[in-house]
Amino acid sequence: PGITGTSAAQPLSKRPLRARITAEVGSLPTTVANWLNWMIKWFKEDDRARNELLSDIRGGILAACGKAKSAELADTDLDLLLTALIAWIEGKTFREIELILGGEPDSGINTKMVCPRARELANTIVTRGISFAIGLVAHVVEQVNPFQEQEDLDSQLVESLSSLVRKGFSGTDILFFSSENKNLLSRVQIHRAWQRRTADALDDMD
Repeated sequence: PGITGTSAAQPLSKRPLRARITAEVGSLPTTVANWLNWMIKWFKEDDRARNELLSDIRGGILAACGKAKSAELADTDLDLLLTALIAWIEGKTFREIELILGGEPDSGINTKMVCPRARELANTIVTRGISFAIGLVAHVVEQVNPFQEQEDLDSQLVESLSSLVRKGFSGTDILFFSSENKNLLSRVQIHRAWQRRTADALDDMD
């Protein structure tokens, strides 16, 4: 269900998020995976942020975790979601993500073999909620502008966080690689090609 009532009338304030980010300048995450971890931790600790930013995808998260869409969203569900999201940006296949989420892609049952939980993650959870939420985090980080105080924090990575998570990439290098290789159509293809290129570059250095 969407945000209704008081939540809709009083949109999520960015002040607590800004305060959280400001307090952590110097130790803010520097990778996409660690930003996802940071965001999930935020959702666990801030009920209002969790309720408002995950409202539209709450049922999808529960379904991906193998629960009824009417169940309560628990911290353990968010932990499982995080593991699946990391697999998503690392280029894991739908089958691998399905197994992480507790599905049965090898069961021989058609409805399970199509990886419904992984598809829920890719088609609903990431596109309708998580990419927006991580984009909000990135926007507030840019407003705080901690890049001089924390030199290992890459402004380009922060600016690209929403796109990286939506497309399933772990860094800006592979994002640019995908833009230069439009013949590679799928997330998994792009990751495999990038891994081959990286391995070849390392071999050339030997």
